[in-house]
Amino acid sequence: MGEFPAVTGKVTIDGEPATKAAITHIALLSARSSAVQIENDGSFRLRGIAPGTYRIRVYTEGSAWVRSIRQNGRDVTRGEIVVGESAPEPLEIDLGAKGGTVRGIVALPASQAPPAVMVNLFRRMDSKLVFEKQTYVVLSHVEAQGEDKEGVIRSSAFTLEGVAPGEYTVLAWPAEAQPDYADPQFIQRYGDRGKAISVQEGTTTTVAVDAIAAAEPGDAPL
Repeated sequence: MGEFPAVTGKVTIDGEPATKAAITHIALLSARSSAVQIENDGSFRLRGIAPGTYRIRVYTEGSAWVRSIRQNGRDVTRGEIVVGESAPEPLEIDLGAKGGTVRGIVALPASQAPPAVMVNLFRRMDSKLVFEKQTYVVLSHVEAQGEDKEGVIRSSAFTLEGVAPGEYTVLAWPAEAQPDYADPQFIQRYGDRGKAISVQEGTTTTVAVDAIAAAEPGDAPL
């Protein structure tokens, strides 16, 4: 059997070729290898991808955000591409240079606070929550309220850059106990437990996370 065909394409940012300063890597979810070299002209090549159906994940750097991913005129930003025995049509990935920024603080009663949490940003699309970004937050700062130190709060700040404009829900779980985002029951279990925010291009949105969306029995970790 010969070598699997390569998945190729080009990345632009505000109409100009993108470089590694704007994007870290591209992943075809379920593929064994996700690392890809971005050339000076914005082109890339993912080699050795086995035939199958894949979702595309683009990991941006700094404030860059993904406007669209297209293949042969079809929008596959949130869809899938098919890799067969022959090389698929090239991908066209368009980035914006000035995405939104989400700055927040996790502040929890010490009795309920795990050592670290994952703060997760989900885009609200129709009746779905679509995972966008996450960050690992160590809860290290302690504030005592009152001389008897009751109501002690553990808190830490976080920042998420390069967020596409849209409506989002912010959810947090203990770092070691996250649920399966692909679970069909995910939205029913967690959809109303987070903080709703609106993000605009080039602006900063603030949010306070004051509760953990604790995983329920039977939830599968990532």
